[in-house]
Amino acid sequence: MKSRARLTRALATCFAIALAGLFAACGGSDDDSNDSASGGQGASSEQLTIVASGADTYPYMALLTVANKKGWFEDEGLDVKILAAEGGGDTVRVATTGSADIAISSGTTIVPVSQDGQLKLIGAWYQINDFKWVTPEDVSMDDLRSASLGFPSAGGSAEMVVESLKKKFSDVKIDGIVAGSLGEQWAAAKAGRLTGALSLPPYTEQITAEEGANTLIIGRNEVGDVPANLVSVVPAYAEEHPEALRAFWRVADRAMRFAQDQPEQAADAIGEEIPVDPRYILEALKEYHDGYTVDVDVAGLETLSGLMESAGAIEEPVDWGELMDQSFLPQKARAEF
Repeated sequence: MKSRARLTRALATCFAIALAGLFAACGGSDDDSNDSASGGQGASSEQLTIVASGADTYPYMALLTVANKKGWFEDEGLDVKILAAEGGGDTVRVATTGSADIAISSGTTIVPVSQDGQLKLIGAWYQINDFKWVTPEDVSMDDLRSASLGFPSAGGSAEMVVESLKKKFSDVKIDGIVAGSLGEQWAAAKAGRLTGALSLPPYTEQITAEEGANTLIIGRNEVGDVPANLVSVVPAYAEEHPEALRAFWRVADRAMRFAQDQPEQAADAIGEEIPVDPRYILEALKEYHDGYTVDVDVAGLETLSGLMESAGAIEEPVDWGELMDQSFLPQKARAEF
């Protein structure tokens, strides 16, 4: 009988504990210590606005929107808004004028504003040179004595690569021409006004399959890899919201691994954000899979610095170790300079 009484008291105690837990789960407790900025239902959200060059155009940028729609930023306690910009100075101005917290754009625009302190450089995005110049003719640079190569706008990464190609193909007289968007350049090449039109994936794969485009120059084969974009943040935001930036990079890492490890699913998701058939996006993801990482590539940054110096954009090599604040990146992604 004594053992039965002890059992009854034990069961009553367990029931009371369980009931208390139920009330706490339903909001009966004021203790929110289990919620944090790294996720958890009920956590207060950090506001973060990202402006990115080509956010609605290129697969590696559309991944931001994919991650947002999948709720990955929300999982980390971030309320994210993504703005698309044309690129270059337009992207940077959105951040420096106070309309965005993070700016992701080309090195030629991010480096100068980071050096003068308007923005803080905190990492690189898609560290691959995927520039190609395509032509309707089946020719190679060995067949040419002169060539006109297009690029979208003056002062950008593509123009820097063209300047480097002039030195690489010293036997060919190369003229770099500001020729508008990728579509406008391809139209100019088909009309004979350009020898080579700049093309980027997955549009390269599309016009190759559908319009018979031929590859004239593969950028990474001639000048090496450089990061397509650099990631910068408004200094005040970095000081006030360091955990939000760490959370941003955790989501970025998750999105990049999604593109690497599940390219079919990633291609379908990206295909909902940009106007290209997912089969071409898949081809591009597989060809440039090594670019989908947040790990800092020292060699690519050094190549970028060399291109910028050669083009006259900077007067001396970039001290990346001094300029880039890697403290927000995952430990595994940080580099030794």
